Order: sequence, then structure tokens, then C-alpha cells
Amino acid sequence: NRMSRVNPQAFVGLETLRRLNLNKNKIERVDKFVGLGELRKLSLHDNRIDILHDRVFAQLGHLEQLDLRWSQIRQVEPEAFYGLDNLRELDMSFNCVQVIQSPIALVSQLKRLKKLNLGEYRLEIDNSEGENRVISESGVAYTWSENAHEFRLTPWHNDPVSDTSGEAIYLRDEETGHFWSP
Repeated sequence: NRMSRVNPQAFVGLETLRRLNLNKNKIERVDKFVGLGELRKLSLHDNRIDILHDRVFAQLGHLEQLDLRWSQIRQVEPEAFYGLDNLRELDMSFNCVQVIQSPIALVSQLKRLKKLNLGEYRLEIDNSEGENRVISESGVAYTWSENAHEFRLTPWHNDPVSDTSGEAIYLRDEETGHFWSP
């Protein structure tokens, strides 16, 4: 297929559809998905989706798996994953994400997330409050305020081989209280 856009009404009448594969198209923009209330797995890998807009998946409340790898995503808006209360797996590996605005708000939307793949790129997280962070594909990070050279809050080592970190990242399951770290 060579679709370049997903019409919001394209799936009306397919309420019982459980899996939707839109891989390897030329989709540049996804506005929203309407009429897919029972969808469990959505695959959009190998597309050209530049921005994940706020609430784009809001009507997919039963979605459990979302595959967005290799989709050339550069920006993720703060409420992009709003409404994905049952999402357990999110794969955003091999994208071009440079900035995530309000990362706390973004992650808090994914309460049941068990598997997150952000592999193969460095991701700058911008929380718009003066503190910034870079997290590498191996999970290590460093933080700075305003200027990365002059106002480092944690140590940074420019060594892509060892990829050492000055801080640790922990994820916590709010339901069970279990912690994980890379």
C-alpha cells in the first residue's frame, strides 16, 4: 500500500476489529482513529509520521500493543498517548525523536505499560522547566539546566563505547510497587 494519510472515519463500522496492520505505507499524518473500540494491536511501523499529536489514540482505550518503530517520528506531543489505559507494549525504536515535551505527563498516561522499546537513538527529554535530560539507548542519562556545558547537574562522559552515566533511572509499577532499572 502507499497510503499517505489515515482518514479518521476510515474504520467506522469495524468496531469488532482486534488487529490493524498499517505497516510499510507512506503515512505522514495520523489524526485519530474512530470506530475501533475493540482494537488490541495497532502496527504503524515503517511509515513517515513526523509528529504524534495530542490524543491521536484517545479512542483506542482497549489497545494493548502499539508498534511505531521505523516511522520517522521526530516529536511526541504531551498528550499523544492519552486514553491508552490498557497499553502494555510500546515500540518506538529506530525513530528520529528529538524532543518529548512534558515527559512526566506522557509517561503517567501509560499506567499499565510493561514493555517500552526506545532503542537505537539518543533521546532528549525537554520538560520546559529549565531542566533537560539525555537518555541513551542503553538507559544511561545526564541532566543539565539551561546550558548543557555550563550548568551540568550530573556528570557527563563523552564516550559512546562505555556510555557511562551520572544518574540512574528507575521505573515503578504503581499497582504493584515493583521497581526496574536498565
